[in-house]
Amino acid sequence: MKRLLILITVPFLFFSCAQVQDAVNPAPKKFVAKTERFGNFTFVVPANFKLKEEASLIYKKGNDVRAYLVYAGSGSVAKISKFLDENLSKLGWKKSSELIGPAAVLVYKRNGQALVIKVERILAGTYIKILLTCA
Repeated sequence: MKRLLILITVPFLFFSCAQVQDAVNPAPKKFVAKTERFGNFTFVVPANFKLKEEASLIYKKGNDVRAYLVYAGSGSVAKISKFLDENLSKLGWKKSSELIGPAAVLVYKRNGQALVIKVERILAGTYIKILLTCA
């Protein structure tokens, strides 16, 4: 009987973690754009997302920057993808490709620069991973 209870309880706990995360750290109804600047790269992320410096890697040489940035926050993959489409275009970024499913991979280009963005939801929250590189 104990095994049956464990077999029923463990999947319930596993699949409800995302719901618990939403209750503890709810996503805003509307995202607010926060402008980020690294060298000559300017882009936006939702204001409720914070840079995780310990997971990011930044290379600087003068004004030349290449980086892998990790932001953590809360929100759905679809809403964040839509937010990025709307706000990056205002800064002159043009989407060159996208792949959207349980996670999203978006590529934007502008003036010889490229942003490769992955948005994914993990049990601990939502992550936006951005690669700043050359087009």
